[in-house]
Amino acid sequence: MTTWIKQRLHDRLVQQTMLLFTMRVLGTGLGFLFWVLAARFISSAQMGIASGAVAGTALLASLAQLGLGYVLVRHLSRSANPGALVNRALIIVGSVALLAATVFLLGASRWSPELRPLRTTLLTSALFLLLVGSTALSQLLHWVFLACRQLNYSLAKQICQSLLALLLLWLCRPLGGYLTVLVAYVGATLAALLLAWIAFLPRVIPRYAPRWPGTLRIQRAALFEALPNYCADQLQRAPDTILPLIALHTLGPNGGATFFIVWSLGSSMSSWACAVAESLLTEGMHTPALVPHYARRATRLGLLLMTGMGLALMLASRSVLSLYGVTYAGTGRWLLLAVTVSGVPWVLNSLQVSRLRIVRRHRAVMGLMLSSNGLGIVVAGALMAYGMVWAGLGWLAVQTSICALTYLWPQPTPAMAVEHSIG
Repeated sequence: MTTWIKQRLHDRLVQQTMLLFTMRVLGTGLGFLFWVLAARFISSAQMGIASGAVAGTALLASLAQLGLGYVLVRHLSRSANPGALVNRALIIVGSVALLAATVFLLGASRWSPELRPLRTTLLTSALFLLLVGSTALSQLLHWVFLACRQLNYSLAKQICQSLLALLLLWLCRPLGGYLTVLVAYVGATLAALLLAWIAFLPRVIPRYAPRWPGTLRIQRAALFEALPNYCADQLQRAPDTILPLIALHTLGPNGGATFFIVWSLGSSMSSWACAVAESLLTEGMHTPALVPHYARRATRLGLLLMTGMGLALMLASRSVLSLYGVTYAGTGRWLLLAVTVSGVPWVLNSLQVSRLRIVRRHRAVMGLMLSSNGLGIVVAGALMAYGMVWAGLGWLAVQTSICALTYLWPQPTPAMAVEHSIG
């Protein structure tokens, strides 16, 4: 038994999964505490604005990635000049993030009237721009650490950011309203980004320095790979960013706050279990011949994680939600149940997406993402008018149906391809 445990602990797939899992558990746990405290400090209406700002930030930061994270995972270890490749990606992503945030603020009155307070003063607008830009760059640095198989630095960054956010939330109470949450988020995200960029990145990439890379050009082959992965990545993250905004618009600030809290809590279980899909992607790109072996083990590990955590959350759902307040426990329990159960097919779909990405079946990746997440958002959004529980049930029905169809497909096998170094 001891030998078996030692073998698993030295297995890179398990190591990467456990690091990602720990990072997400700690991030979600500390995030859970953050929003519990925030619900005590500000009203539910102000919580609706704050949660909408955070959801909007996640959406814009995700859009700014442009699929460059997948380019780094596949090419960084083979790059002739990895430092220049990272700097090029950081400049591109940061610029796109600031542009997207500016456009969002200018058009807030049209596509998200509830978030118009973000543009009422120069301070709130500047804070939102900083939050989107720093979040986008922080996400890209996670891809760098993943590509270099140094996820311990991502874990350290996540812990520092979450703890600092809690401290700043407490210190910023006198500000009042959604501004308390916004300032805490900006300060913590920016500080963690600088720590990772200045202290951690040179340890991962020897002789790294934050300097102009000479050109922002990305090779055409890498762009062709980045585009479909980028589109699929947006679909994969879209439920966590778009559905809370739909709930805010359909159910109002109070209902939107409840949906955001419950959805974030339920979907976090899926995110934790999907650490195994991310590990499968990284290890499969390094050793394509072992993909079938990795996939079987990843499926078993993913199902074990999801079912175990899901059962624990369902049993403790009333007690957990009551920490936010009576309103959250009363109206959100059945939504939490539906979202948690849907995590099982969602994890299986994510594992299949990783396998398809490894063998570069980009059309199949897009088809699967459009079917599961795209259709899921449409169905859940349409049913939102009948209540948040119906939205959760619609999401569950779509994920279960697509998962059943997906595993009837022939399983992809690794294709031999010549890798080109990019600088």
